[in-house]
Amino acid sequence: MATILDLSNELLAPILQAVINQPKKGKTGDSFTRVMEARSKRLSKVCRRFYDVFTPMLYDSFQTKVDGKYGLEDKAFRRIKRIHRAFSENPALRLHCRELRITFNEQEDFEKTPGDHPIDGVLEVCADLVTWLTDVARFTVICQTEDWGLPDQHTCPTKAEVVSIICLVPQHVTQLKAFKVLGRNSLGLSDIEPVLDIGCLRTLHLGCVSRKFANDKDWDHLLAKAGTASFMELTLGYFRQNAPALEALAHGMTDFGTMKMTDDSDDHNDDGNENEEGEVEEQGGENDEDDENEGDEEEEGEEEKENDEVEEEEDNDEDDDDSDDEEEEGDGEEDLEHTAYSAINSPRQISLGTMQPILAHHRDSLTSIKLEGFSNQGLYDFNVSDYPRLHTLSLTRDATGTRDTTSLSNLVAPNLKQITWDFGSYASGATIPRLPLTLGINGIVQVEEEFLRAFAQAAIDSKVAVRIHVKYQPLATMMCLGDTNHRFYTSYVVPVGSPGQSGW
Repeated sequence: MATILDLSNELLAPILQAVINQPKKGKTGDSFTRVMEARSKRLSKVCRRFYDVFTPMLYDSFQTKVDGKYGLEDKAFRRIKRIHRAFSENPALRLHCRELRITFNEQEDFEKTPGDHPIDGVLEVCADLVTWLTDVARFTVICQTEDWGLPDQHTCPTKAEVVSIICLVPQHVTQLKAFKVLGRNSLGLSDIEPVLDIGCLRTLHLGCVSRKFANDKDWDHLLAKAGTASFMELTLGYFRQNAPALEALAHGMTDFGTMKMTDDSDDHNDDGNENEEGEVEEQGGENDEDDENEGDEEEEGEEEKENDEVEEEEDNDEDDDDSDDEEEEGDGEEDLEHTAYSAINSPRQISLGTMQPILAHHRDSLTSIKLEGFSNQGLYDFNVSDYPRLHTLSLTRDATGTRDTTSLSNLVAPNLKQITWDFGSYASGATIPRLPLTLGINGIVQVEEEFLRAFAQAAIDSKVAVRIHVKYQPLATMMCLGDTNHRFYTSYVVPVGSPGQSGW
């Protein structure tokens, strides 16, 4: 009689994956992720075949936290120690890990005394993980700190301690494909530049390159290495350098495929899941299977509490970010004269005209462009009509404005498949007309409608069939929420047909 165990692993794995993915009432997001991992642990103990199938799933992604507020006494650290022991005793488990994320939470006004450092043990564990997990393809560093670089300000962990962990990456994680640094006002280019030399790096996401640690020599050195960087996708958030610094980054790439520039320093979809290590770690090998499920429910409750604290801190950080942006002023230079690399305050002082010469250098390779957070409105001489491989373009009303409809043909690349236009980014501080109290398409005021129709006509004239995605935040939504930090958009897809068929 045939049983499920007679199936090959290729067929067995998706069946078991479907079992652990079954919805559970009242569990969504992070809490459901913990449920899935708990199911995986239990099923992995059924038999050796199940163990072989679930072990790669359990150890595929690992997250840990260096928290100066709790240090060695934190229960989360004891969980980290257990998985550290599992990797130490069973080196074969290290080969399953493909993603590693380390979050650094600071303790402000930390009075450091000799022999008293609450996170020494945690840093050693993190260093071991970076050294051992050599097959990691995606590495993320999250710096939740605001005080590095301030005089007479003691923090735990210190900037030097964080940099010491990052410096281990190019030495050991030689198969790294994606490197992400999130935070704000945290690190300088020199702190992460060694990682940029990894030959197989394909994706770079910088969310915390700060003027506090700006060094013109670093940017000059990067510009001198133009055409040698291997990464193809560049995402910049909260980029507080000026156009020459951006040019140095872009020109370093040999095959620039994707460009994203936003005014957000944090990837909130990633930042909120810093607690799963307690669910994964106890799989550590067959010798540890007797007491792996002990205290699971208690730990899950504690981890949910930690999640709430992290989310509250992120909300506070967003408020601080908005207030910082309001204080910054600048004239928005559009030339690329190499003076000081940190002369411009924020992406909001960079316009589409500034971006044109930077992106034009890679017109033959760019396939996707997303630009948002600008305050200098206007198309200027921004032109992607000669970008042969560009298929996705995303712009905001803050960048394009709505007055210039004569140059919209410059936005139609010959192989463009989709354009997204967002004119309702209230949270970015943009001043836009108040919309009627409606959630329908009628919420778009006349000037936006005319702008969209003009673009659609330009696409038709160019004989390019493109899908237009319209995103905005109706006033009614904002009033109901009472919080502009939450962005809810209504999205419409308007296909542009062949010439003579406008699709409107």
